[in-house]
Amino acid sequence: MKTSGWWKNIAIALSCLGIIGLGTGGLSAQNSLTSKNQVLKAVDCGDAKTLIEAKECFIREYEEADKELNEVYQQVISGLEGESKQRLIRAEQAWIKYRDANCDYRSGKWGGVQRVAFQYSCLARMTRDRTQELQLD
Repeated sequence: MKTSGWWKNIAIALSCLGIIGLGTGGLSAQNSLTSKNQVLKAVDCGDAKTLIEAKECFIREYEEADKELNEVYQQVISGLEGESKQRLIRAEQAWIKYRDANCDYRSGKWGGVQRVAFQYSCLARMTRDRTQELQLD
């Protein structure tokens, strides 16, 4: 997913509302779960066709953004000492609470899979923004 196209991706996800699940056929519950996980790992996020696939892509996008944020944070904090380091730690803890509460509020207007898609999309966007802020330090 492209960073600049996250709203487009939400619109695509919402347009897929009629296709909510992946079929499981006659598989047992465990095989069904394994099969779904394998299918979702193989999702091409540039061409997600169902809301479930789009949700998986939003989750991946957030996980990638979070990984990058953590790498940048570690670089920045390793160069700080004393009160500067403590201020960054407090700021990051406050920012995480704000990000999570903000995304919970913003996605709370939706239900089900749509809510999860909006939640992770919001988390990814805010996390990328925070990474850029830290890179300026």
